[in-house]
Amino acid sequence: MASDPKARVSELRDLVKSSRGIKVTELAEIATAAEAQGGGLVAVTAGDPDGDWCGTGRIRFKWPPRPGTLGSLIDSIINKGIGGHIIINGLPHPDEILIDLSRGGPVGR
Repeated sequence: MASDPKARVSELRDLVKSSRGIKVTELAEIATAAEAQGGGLVAVTAGDPDGDWCGTGRIRFKWPPRPGTLGSLIDSIINKGIGGHIIINGLPHPDEILIDLSRGGPVGR
Protein backbone atom coordinates (compact mmCIF):
# COMPACT_ATOMS: atom_id res chain seq x y z
CA MET A 1 0.00 0.00 0.00
CA ALA A 2 1.35 3.41 -0.95
CA SER A 3 2.36 5.85 1.78
CA ASP A 4 1.05 8.87 -0.15
CA PRO A 5 -2.62 9.44 0.81
CA LYS A 6 -3.72 10.20 -2.78
CA ALA A 7 -1.98 7.11 -4.14
CA ARG A 8 -3.49 5.02 -1.33
CA VAL A 9 -7.00 6.22 -2.23
CA SER A 10 -6.34 5.33 -5.87
CA GLU A 11 -5.12 1.83 -4.91
CA LEU A 12 -8.13 1.27 -2.68
CA ARG A 13 -10.49 2.48 -5.42
CA ASP A 14 -8.96 -0.06 -7.82
CA LEU A 15 -9.32 -2.85 -5.25
CA VAL A 16 -12.96 -2.01 -4.60
CA LYS A 17 -13.74 -1.85 -8.33
CA SER A 18 -12.17 -5.25 -8.89
CA SER A 19 -14.23 -6.75 -6.07
CA ARG A 20 -17.53 -6.03 -7.81
CA GLY A 21 -18.09 -9.03 -9.99
CA ILE A 22 -16.26 -10.52 -12.91
CA LYS A 23 -15.68 -8.17 -15.84
CA VAL A 24 -17.17 -9.09 -19.22
CA THR A 25 -13.73 -9.34 -20.83
CA GLU A 26 -12.51 -11.66 -18.07
CA LEU A 27 -15.56 -13.90 -18.40
CA ALA A 28 -15.09 -14.01 -22.18
CA GLU A 29 -11.44 -15.05 -21.73
CA ILE A 30 -12.41 -17.75 -19.24
CA ALA A 31 -15.19 -19.02 -21.54
CA THR A 32 -12.77 -19.22 -24.48
CA ALA A 33 -10.21 -21.10 -22.38
CA ALA A 34 -12.87 -23.51 -21.09
CA GLU A 35 -14.15 -24.21 -24.62
CA ALA A 36 -10.60 -24.90 -25.81
CA GLN A 37 -10.33 -27.52 -23.07
CA GLY A 38 -13.67 -29.24 -23.72
CA GLY A 39 -15.90 -27.25 -21.35
CA GLY A 40 -18.15 -24.26 -21.70
CA LEU A 41 -19.76 -21.32 -19.98
CA VAL A 42 -23.31 -22.41 -19.14
CA ALA A 43 -24.63 -19.60 -16.91
CA VAL A 44 -24.03 -15.91 -16.29
CA THR A 45 -25.91 -13.82 -13.76
CA ALA A 46 -26.20 -10.09 -14.28
CA GLY A 47 -29.73 -9.23 -13.16
CA ASP A 48 -29.48 -7.02 -10.10
CA PRO A 49 -26.24 -4.98 -10.17
CA ASP A 50 -26.29 -4.79 -6.38
CA GLY A 51 -27.16 -8.44 -5.83
CA ASP A 52 -24.72 -11.08 -4.58
CA TRP A 53 -25.05 -13.10 -7.79
CA CYS A 54 -24.34 -10.28 -10.27
CA GLY A 55 -21.09 -10.76 -12.18
CA THR A 56 -20.83 -14.49 -11.53
CA GLY A 57 -20.65 -17.40 -13.95
CA ARG A 58 -20.70 -21.18 -14.18
CA ILE A 59 -18.48 -23.40 -16.32
CA ARG A 60 -19.36 -27.02 -17.09
CA PHE A 61 -17.15 -29.94 -18.12
CA LYS A 62 -18.35 -33.43 -18.99
CA TRP A 63 -16.90 -36.22 -16.87
CA PRO A 64 -14.16 -37.35 -17.19
CA PRO A 65 -12.27 -34.16 -18.03
CA ARG A 66 -9.43 -34.41 -20.50
CA PRO A 67 -6.14 -35.11 -18.73
CA GLY A 68 -4.28 -31.91 -17.86
CA THR A 69 -7.13 -29.52 -18.67
CA LEU A 70 -8.62 -28.30 -15.41
CA GLY A 71 -5.39 -27.44 -13.58
CA SER A 72 -4.25 -24.76 -16.02
CA LEU A 73 -7.76 -23.31 -16.32
CA ILE A 74 -8.15 -23.08 -12.55
CA ASP A 75 -4.70 -21.48 -12.26
CA SER A 76 -5.64 -18.81 -14.82
CA ILE A 77 -8.92 -18.10 -12.99
CA ILE A 78 -7.13 -17.72 -9.66
CA ASN A 79 -4.48 -15.47 -11.24
CA LYS A 80 -7.30 -13.10 -12.29
CA GLY A 81 -8.35 -12.81 -8.63
CA ILE A 82 -11.52 -14.82 -9.20
CA GLY A 83 -12.67 -17.51 -6.79
CA GLY A 84 -15.49 -19.96 -6.60
CA HIS A 85 -16.52 -23.53 -5.99
CA ILE A 86 -15.78 -26.76 -7.83
CA ILE A 87 -18.68 -29.21 -7.78
CA ILE A 88 -18.56 -32.79 -9.03
CA ASN A 89 -22.11 -33.92 -9.85
CA GLY A 90 -23.19 -37.52 -9.88
CA LEU A 91 -21.12 -39.11 -7.12
CA PRO A 92 -20.36 -42.00 -6.87
CA HIS A 93 -20.65 -42.07 -10.69
CA PRO A 94 -19.68 -38.55 -11.82
CA ASP A 95 -21.19 -37.12 -14.98
CA GLU A 96 -20.03 -33.48 -14.88
CA ILE A 97 -17.84 -30.92 -13.14
CA LEU A 98 -19.25 -27.47 -12.45
CA ILE A 99 -17.09 -24.49 -11.57
CA ASP A 100 -19.05 -21.60 -10.04
CA LEU A 101 -17.11 -18.35 -10.40
CA SER A 102 -17.33 -15.15 -8.36
CA ARG A 103 -15.27 -12.23 -7.18
CA GLY A 104 -15.71 -10.32 -3.97
CA GLY A 105 -18.90 -11.99 -2.79
CA PRO A 106 -20.62 -15.27 -2.12
CA VAL A 107 -21.25 -17.93 -4.70
CA GLY A 108 -24.53 -19.62 -3.93
CA ARG A 109 -26.46 -22.59 -5.15
